[in-house]
This record gives sequence, structure tokens and C-alpha cells, in this order.
Amino acid sequence: MELLSFKKADTSSFLEGTPQLGVGIQYQNNISSHIVFTSALSGAFIEQAQRKDGKKDLFLEANLSLRANCFKQDKIFNPYVLMGAGLSKYKDSYNLSTPAGIGCQINLSANVFLLINSQYRFAFTDRQYNHWVNSIGIAGAINRKKVSKIKQASIPVTTITSPIDSDGDGIIDNEDSCRLVVGVIKYHGCPPPDRDQDGVEDSLDKCPDNAGNARNGGCPEVTAEIKQQINGTATRIFFETGSFKLLQQSHGPLNELAQILKENPQIHLLIEGHTDNAGTPASNQLLSENRARTVFIYLTGVGISNNRLQYRGFGQDRPISDNATVEGRAKNRRVELKVL
Repeated sequence: MELLSFKKADTSSFLEGTPQLGVGIQYQNNISSHIVFTSALSGAFIEQAQRKDGKKDLFLEANLSLRANCFKQDKIFNPYVLMGAGLSKYKDSYNLSTPAGIGCQINLSANVFLLINSQYRFAFTDRQYNHWVNSIGIAGAINRKKVSKIKQASIPVTTITSPIDSDGDGIIDNEDSCRLVVGVIKYHGCPPPDRDQDGVEDSLDKCPDNAGNARNGGCPEVTAEIKQQINGTATRIFFETGSFKLLQQSHGPLNELAQILKENPQIHLLIEGHTDNAGTPASNQLLSENRARTVFIYLTGVGISNNRLQYRGFGQDRPISDNATVEGRAKNRRVELKVL
């Protein structure tokens, strides 16, 4: 129940200083242990001074406000202050106001409490006057359920430690032979061996002790100077006339060639045999093949892998000079060495 009284009265509106009895309903919800949201709807029949018939007109008022309690909700006496916003209707007029006031909540039991408050309504328009609203009421909790405490069984927690990988190479430390250096599984967490540090691991490097590049299988590029040395040895390889037997003077150049190949393991050679046009083409073809094969056998005999060598005879089909002269035929009888 609410009592309404007006600070300022006008004979053309309300009876001056006369308290008016009204009723109201209020809803509140706890936002926290000290802050409460409230909404209220109240009404009263107001008698106008100018009316002689004694009839009264309905005055309605709705308010939203926030209430700040001095103590937590479980205290028996809990004073509070409040402030909010309100809307009122009287006849055909609507007006805005700001309620502000004090009060006290008295907890009669866990679910029932008494509310006593006094509010002052500040009007925003000249159609309504500032006025007091004093109220007292009984309130009860809605759907308050008592939650029983459930004793939780303790659950053993197993701590799982993630494997450590110090170098981040995907191989955990207890399986990594090089824990602080990024490596690969093949080498138990260590980098691939690379003796010449050319970026080509030793197992794939055809020249593991000579820095090269991946394009040459880890071997250095064959320089023009080395190719010239190889061609120089080829011009000093001689055979007995009409035979594929090496002359003694050819052993020195062939040994030089073998040494070049040993120092440059990336080099692969094609040994070509050629003749002049003396004799039949068939006999010249067979002779050129046998001479190329003789050089192949000599080099493999001094330690050059046969995987690095190929040989082939071309007979009289590829002359480099004129077979009509003695000098020309001498140039055509030759062995050529081609770097592959």
C-alpha cells in the first residue's frame, strides 16, 4: 500500500497538502549482493479541488529503479537508497519523473520480508508537481529453490607430460642424438653428413670431399681448363699401324688423364675411336671400336670406375680433315674424349 502527498499543490489540480491513499505492486531482482533492480506500478484516485461533485480521477505511475543495499541480502535489517525513472498518467496527460529515496528491507524469514520506503518524485514537466510517495508492503520470494550441496567425489588426476623436443625437428629428445641441432629421422635427429659443406649430403654426393652443387650431384663444375687438359691428352694417344695396340709413348698421357679423372670424380667420359679411309669401311669400323675399347680398358685398369666411362667406334664416317693428303689422313686417325 502507498501514501502519496504533494509538496506543492494548486487549487486547480489536487487538494493542497491532502495525502492520497493508493495501492501498488512491485517486482525486484537481485543483480548482486548489494544491488537490486526494482520495477513498480502504483495507482490512486485523486480528488480535484475544482470539482464539486466529489468524484476522483485515476492517477497511475510506473517506475524502474536501482536499489543499493547497505548490507548483504542475509541481514535482518538492510537500509538502502534508490534512484530511477518513472512515467505517470493522469487523465489524458503523460509525464516523466525521477524517483529518489531511502528505505529499509526487514527480513521476516528466508522467503518473506517487509519493505518500507519513502521516495521523492522529481517531475520533468509543468503538468505535474514534485511529490512524495511513502509506502509499506509485504514481499515474498518467487521460485526460490533451496539447492542442496552435493558432495563431489575426488577424482585422481593423472598428469601427462608432453615429450620435449628442444630443437623442434619433430624428434623427441630421448630419441634425438643431436638434441640442440635440427636433424632428420634417418640420422637419429642429426643433420645429414656433408663433409664438404656444399648442401648435398654425403650419401648423395658424388664428390663428398669437393664442394659442388646439387645440379652436378654435389661435384664442382667442370671448368674449361680441365676440358682443355683432357683434350690435350687425347692428341697424344697413339697406336701401332693398322692395330689397336697402344704405343709405349701413349701411357704417359693416359696416366695424366686417369689422374684428372681421379681429382674430378664428377667427370664422365665418352671415348670415341676414328680412322681414315684407307681400307674397307667395315674394317675401319671394327678398328675404331677396338681402339676406343683399348683406352677404356687402360683407364679402368688404373682405377677409374667403368661406370664413368663409355666407348664407341665411328670408323671413317667422321673425318676432321682431307683424306686425300697424308697430313689429313693422320689427323683423321684419332681418339676423342668427350665430357658427358
